[in-house]
Amino acid sequence: MNSKVRAACIIVAALSAMAFLLLSFAPHQAVFPSQQRYAAGSEPYHSLTENPTSSDNAQSRSTVASAQSTVKPGLPGADDPGVRHSRLQLIWGLVGAIWQWIVLAAIVFGGLSPRLRDLARRLSGGRLGSLTPYVILLTVLLAVFGAPIAFYREYIIEHEFGLSNQDVWSWLGDSAKGLGVGIVTSLIIFNLIYFLVRRSPRRWWLYGAGVVIAFSVVMATLEPVLVTPLFNKFEPLRDQALKSRILAEADRGGVSVADVLQADMSRQTKAANAYFIGIGPTKRIVLWDTLLDNFSGDEVLTIVAHEMGHQVHNDIWRSIGVGAVFFLVGFYLLYRVLGPLIGRFKDRFGFSRLEDVASLPLALLLVGLLFFAAQPVQNTFSRYIEHEADRYALDLTHQNDVYANALDKLGRVNVSDPDPPAWIEFLFYSHPSLKKRIEFAREYRPWAERSQPASH
Repeated sequence: MNSKVRAACIIVAALSAMAFLLLSFAPHQAVFPSQQRYAAGSEPYHSLTENPTSSDNAQSRSTVASAQSTVKPGLPGADDPGVRHSRLQLIWGLVGAIWQWIVLAAIVFGGLSPRLRDLARRLSGGRLGSLTPYVILLTVLLAVFGAPIAFYREYIIEHEFGLSNQDVWSWLGDSAKGLGVGIVTSLIIFNLIYFLVRRSPRRWWLYGAGVVIAFSVVMATLEPVLVTPLFNKFEPLRDQALKSRILAEADRGGVSVADVLQADMSRQTKAANAYFIGIGPTKRIVLWDTLLDNFSGDEVLTIVAHEMGHQVHNDIWRSIGVGAVFFLVGFYLLYRVLGPLIGRFKDRFGFSRLEDVASLPLALLLVGLLFFAAQPVQNTFSRYIEHEADRYALDLTHQNDVYANALDKLGRVNVSDPDPPAWIEFLFYSHPSLKKRIEFAREYRPWAERSQPASH
């Protein structure tokens, strides 16, 4: 092992140890709220609230009783659990992203990628070529290096606030399932993209963006039936009286509801939420059992009306369309940057051609930076469609106070910051702040203005 490779290994190992120690002893007073995962175009569904963690196992406050009150005057201070929880999640989400970039940069600029490629080929006995075993090895390697931060964010912080229903083994099981899904999807995407790079060196970016866009549509269709059932049990809504009210509300709004399901999220969390997912025959509204157990029928109806708004507005297709623009621009920028970058640093990288699978960590590093830079634009669009779904819910139900109280209760149950600083909301939030949403729900009454008699 030459000095350059040894130095890269030492740096990565030292930073991993530092990250683990920092995460183990970090004070629970941070300065930023939670980073949001579900930006427009990144996930094939739309939820009612900001996802409070980076995993699908969103967590909540341990006592739902504290969520029964309505909106109170004044804003929470820095010691408010919702503010502290949100800020911890955001700052460590950013730490996780930066840490992954550091690991990828160490692999690339330390000349480790060609050695990982050769190791992957040897481990597979050469029967699978280089790409498939390399993708598996790299995905597992990134998961291992990211494990301390993921464990801190998704397990330690959530238990620190009394939010999680999971033990370590349950969390590890869900994490292993997520890693398996990531490996399968990565193998499909990267095998197709590197095939296009080899076959069309000048236009791979255009065809590659098309492949990713098409894959997004396929995943949006299949995720409800192939992926989400791996983590939770889904069944038809048990409360037949509530189901009848939901179907009547949908009929009144002219909405075709393919299915209304409930999920056993209480296996993992005390949080409450609902979301709209799927395309065509797999589209459905999903209600968490924690929502059904702790919210009134009227509150659930207003929440379902919000999800119907996403269906009426074709928000999944609109999000895929916005994502398509980002993919096209992003892949073109990669095409313009990757070639010259590899040509200039080929001796340091240890590879000289983009079609070499050893270039994958470099591509992932640039993609991560590009889409992180684009996140404010994506989130701006996402906040717009969430606001329009709120408007639709109010237009359909006219239940302003009920919906405002439901939003307030969701914020308290999910331990969310109701009023983050404006710049943080702009950069990282896929939904408008709870304060804005609640104020809008209280004030938006155009039907009342139309019913006023004309003055003479």
